[in-house]
Amino acid sequence: MRSGSRAVSGMVLIDTNVLVYAHDRGEPSKQLQAIRVLRPLRRVRRGRLSAQVLGEFFRATTKGQQPMLAPSEARQQLARLARSWPTLPVTADIVLEAARGVVEHQFALLRHVPRRVGADDAFYPGGADGSVTS
Repeated sequence: MRSGSRAVSGMVLIDTNVLVYAHDRGEPSKQLQAIRVLRPLRRVRRGRLSAQVLGEFFRATTKGQQPMLAPSEARQQLARLARSWPTLPVTADIVLEAARGVVEHQFALLRHVPRRVGADDAFYPGGADGSVTS
C-alpha cells in the first residue's frame, strides 16, 4: 500500500483526526483523503487504533452546538470501529516513554508511540491542506 509516495508495510497506528475526517461531511476533501488512507489499511488488515483514539473520536464527533454525529450515532460508530480494527493499549508507561523520547532525543511524540504499542508507523493529518501523512 502507498500513502503519498511512500510504501507502507507492517502495522499502522491511526490518528484520531484521520477517523474524524472520514466522518466529516463538512470537509469533503479531507473526508475523501482520510477514506483513501483507511480503506486499504482495513483491506490489508494493517491499521490499528488505540483506546485513546476511540475516546477522542467520540468526543471530537459529538462536541459543539452542531456536532458531526449524535451521541447515539457516535456510540454505534465506536462499536463498528472496535469490531473492525484491532485496538492497542496505550498505557501510562508508553506515554511516559514517548515523552522521554521527546525530551531526550527531540522525537515527535506521535512518532514514538506507534512502536511502543507494536505498530510500525502512524497516519495523521500533517499538511496545512489537511493532507494525511505518515
